[in-house]
Amino acid sequence: MTITIIQTILPLFLEEEPQEPEFQSILNERLRRTLHECEMICDHAGIKTGKVTEIRVNPLLRSAWGRCITDRISGTHIIEINKVLLDDSVPNLSLIRTIIHELCHTVKDGHGHKKGWLEAAIRLKTVYGLQLSPENSAEELSIPRSLSQEPIIH
Repeated sequence: MTITIIQTILPLFLEEEPQEPEFQSILNERLRRTLHECEMICDHAGIKTGKVTEIRVNPLLRSAWGRCITDRISGTHIIEINKVLLDDSVPNLSLIRTIIHELCHTVKDGHGHKKGWLEAAIRLKTVYGLQLSPENSAEELSIPRSLSQEPIIH
C-alpha cells in the first residue's frame, strides 16, 4: 500500500496580499525569539517542556488564540498561533502568554488542561505570578474589540 501525503502551503495572511519575503523573515525571527524566551521562562520555573520543531501563524486559526500539535511518533510539537496576536495594537505579553500556554501542552501528560498542563500552570503562577487558564478571552489578553473574534486558547 502506498500512502501519499499532500501538503498545502498557505499564505501567511489569507485575506491579504502575500507578504514581502523581508516581512516574513522579520515575523519568523520574532516568533523564534519569543518562543526561545518562553522556553527559558519555563526552564527557569523548573518546567521540562517538549521539543518544539516549529512555531507558525496559522491563517485559518479562528476559533483559538493558539494550539499545540503533537507528532505522536516523534514526540515533537508544532505551535500555531492566531495572526491577531501579531497585530501592533496587541501587547507582546499576550503573545508570550499564549506561547507559554501552548508550551505547557508539551510537558509530560500535558494534553488537555489537566495533569501535566495544570501542574505546569500552577508552577508558573507560583514562580512568576503568571495566571494561565484553559480559555482566555480577548479582554484577558488585551486584544482590541476590533480584532477580536473571541477565540480561545486550547
